[in-house]
Amino acid sequence: ALHLPPASADDNLQTRSLAELTRALHNESGWIKVHAAEALLELGYRDRVVDVFLDEQQSFGDQREYRIGIWRVLARAADNAKDRAAWARKIAAAFSAADGPDRIHAAESLAKLGGTNDGALRSGLAAAAESEDAALALFAHWALIASGDRQRLEAVTAALDYPASVTRLRAAVILADTERLTSQVQASLHEAARREAADSRAFGALVGASFIHAASADDQQQLAWCRTTLASLLEDGDATARRLALSALAERGSASDLSTVASLLTDADPDVRVSAARAALRLERRSGRRLAIADWIVIVAYAAGMIAIGWYCSRRAATTEDYLLGGRTM
Repeated sequence: ALHLPPASADDNLQTRSLAELTRALHNESGWIKVHAAEALLELGYRDRVVDVFLDEQQSFGDQREYRIGIWRVLARAADNAKDRAAWARKIAAAFSAADGPDRIHAAESLAKLGGTNDGALRSGLAAAAESEDAALALFAHWALIASGDRQRLEAVTAALDYPASVTRLRAAVILADTERLTSQVQASLHEAARREAADSRAFGALVGASFIHAASADDQQQLAWCRTTLASLLEDGDATARRLALSALAERGSASDLSTVASLLTDADPDVRVSAARAALRLERRSGRRLAIADWIVIVAYAAGMIAIGWYCSRRAATTEDYLLGGRTM
């Protein structure tokens, strides 16, 4: 395991966040390690991930469920189309195994990798979308949506009304990941978020998805409700709710959220810390660095000094040649 020194109060947020993701990549296991790796890949730190997950493949490449996460990371980390396709094919094979143990995770991972153009695989996904297993059906719909079949959004939106809270949670996660929702689907999502009980396991996912799409559509009324509710979840919600709220802020939050996000870098739950680190780094990149007042004073003073020197020298120069060559005295 990699042992990093604890971050000091003087470390900037970027350093602390990157250190937390690196710590989780080396010291955590299972899906937390996957989440840390995917955050680092998303942020451009491929070199930190590849060797670690090639080792994971060597050690755990036959472990059910987790192997799908390993292959997904390696597909995302691949620096050429051939290697990416090879890892994606392993996930597709796990999905296509009729009695295989990893079909649900494989369908989810196919969606997260952007779907597929393979006709046979899409036919298999379409069949799975009719399954009585709600999780398999939903993730198959998601993979087909990622493949370009947006008509599947109707079935996902309908799942917002399912009695099982975990099904509503999965539907919310899928809608949060899907861009350019119609106004009708957005309205259904916002309504579902507002009617969900605050102690439901689906509440954080629904509020997060609603926040993402309210921000995209500039729906200020819904956005204000979502922001207030997310703040409450970050303070009082369980680990899953905190992680989902952080994921929403990573997508559509602003610089004003950075202090709240930073406070969760010391959360007791390692997966929440990974989500906080990812959110902090994405928010910093999106908001950019603003110059402090002292920086502006230095810039203005430097510019004024240069202008003054130019004016002084121009007064002493009789001709343009004298001005450009310093009167040949330099």
